[in-house]
Amino acid sequence: MALLSASFLFVAGIGISVPSLIAQVASVSNASTRGLAVALYTFVLFIGASLGPWLAQQTANLPLESMYLLLAGLLGCCAMYALTGPGTEKHAQAN
Repeated sequence: MALLSASFLFVAGIGISVPSLIAQVASVSNASTRGLAVALYTFVLFIGASLGPWLAQQTANLPLESMYLLLAGLLGCCAMYALTGPGTEKHAQAN
């Protein structure tokens, strides 16, 4: 019963927050690229929601140490992308 109520609370939180996040993306986008920005953001959001259960099932049999290493590697890749990815040159030139 606790798992069902936690799942309901999680889904309700997503249902409440997603429309406001999409509205935020639409409000900060230029008028000429607003449709593309909202479509891309929504696509990425729902791809993550679709792949999450499959990925959890595929990695369920891995030992805990392997999961920690996998998550640390993913976090490291995201950090490297954030530091060296596209758009960082403009920020560095502005300062």
